[in-house]
Amino acid sequence: MNGYDLFQGAIALKEDLACKADGYIREASKKVSAGSMDIVSSGSFRLLVIVAMFLFLIVARLAVQSFGVSLGYLYLVVISLAGIWFGLCGGLLAAAVATSIFVLEINYFRDWPFRDLVLHGAYFRLTVFVLGGLIVGYISETEKKLKDRLRDLAYHDELTGCVNYRWTMHILEHEIERSERYGKEMSIAIIDIDHFKDINDTYGHIAGNEILKGFVNVLKENIRAIDTVGRYGGEEFIIVFPENDASETVTAIERIRKRLSGFCVENSRFVHNLHIPMRFSAGVASFPSNGRNLEDMLDMADKALYRAKYKGRDQTAVESRRWKRIKTAAGLKVELAGAHLGRLPVPLKIKDISQRGMLLVLPEDIPAGELLLKLRFPDEKFTSEFKCKVVHRSNDGGVCYAGVCFVDIAADAEKRILEYVKNPPEPVV
Repeated sequence: MNGYDLFQGAIALKEDLACKADGYIREASKKVSAGSMDIVSSGSFRLLVIVAMFLFLIVARLAVQSFGVSLGYLYLVVISLAGIWFGLCGGLLAAAVATSIFVLEINYFRDWPFRDLVLHGAYFRLTVFVLGGLIVGYISETEKKLKDRLRDLAYHDELTGCVNYRWTMHILEHEIERSERYGKEMSIAIIDIDHFKDINDTYGHIAGNEILKGFVNVLKENIRAIDTVGRYGGEEFIIVFPENDASETVTAIERIRKRLSGFCVENSRFVHNLHIPMRFSAGVASFPSNGRNLEDMLDMADKALYRAKYKGRDQTAVESRRWKRIKTAAGLKVELAGAHLGRLPVPLKIKDISQRGMLLVLPEDIPAGELLLKLRFPDEKFTSEFKCKVVHRSNDGGVCYAGVCFVDIAADAEKRILEYVKNPPEPVV
């Protein structure tokens, strides 16, 4: 390496260090600015400023040793600032402090110039102090309430008080991203009140609105603090369940269903409280088994909700289909390890299979959790044991079904399943 190359390398290193230093400085400046803004906006700092301004005016009066009119009315600036920062109470309290200081001054310093002139206008000055604190404080407080109201309307549905559609979608998207990042499960439930139009037609829209409010209250009371109830549209609501699988979500929904058995609508407009039987249908979809983005999750939950309505309403349907499923060909077999149903491996029937899981026909119902399975493709031996998780269970006419997703499966077996699904021996259903 010659001297020129060393020189160029030194220049490049200098530029790189300068760029990094500039980045560190900008980052530090941002943190300092953010910290400074937090300090300035804190109540303690503002109170300290108000006290310091009062002390400054007192010291200035003592230094001048005169009742200057202009200096006295500077108290109005402090009163106004207290009203802006602390609202009506802050403005009136500052006015009371300024009034007390003024009264003490005119009674204690009787020999100062302009005392008689100031004394003649004392009532007017005190009135200005009080009105200044009252008006500025009232306007400031009204503005803060209006901003809080607008902020609340930006995030919440005005009628029911739950999170509005726009913010619900934002929360759902955030939870999907968080679940993807940390490898967690999460679920959503779309809930629709059954025959709500008939309720409106029978009892009127006022009763219908009260039903929506009460319904949302029941939803909120029977979910966790980390769950979110959002308005999906009309009489449809969506609940976001972070770190909940499908079975846990169904349990929560059924708890809500039981709670609604004694639902009563109360309103001063009604002569008697209305005891209206509340029924609802729900569709559940889970991440990642039913979808990995916002659109897929909503689509799967909507389809599950449609199935619940189609089957007669007043029930919960769990969407278990996300990947293409095919009917299995002869020769594809699966065995359940002996730890679950006896000591010997139990052969099971596969109703259909997808890239991510299977729908199994079981001799009896099994609890939710993980299963150890062995899979055998046509003309091949059984694979080694691999883990599956039960994500859906059902019972149809005494026949038990379990939808499972693959959790821990060997790479060669996973590749073989993918080939089997992509090139199905029978028509796709």
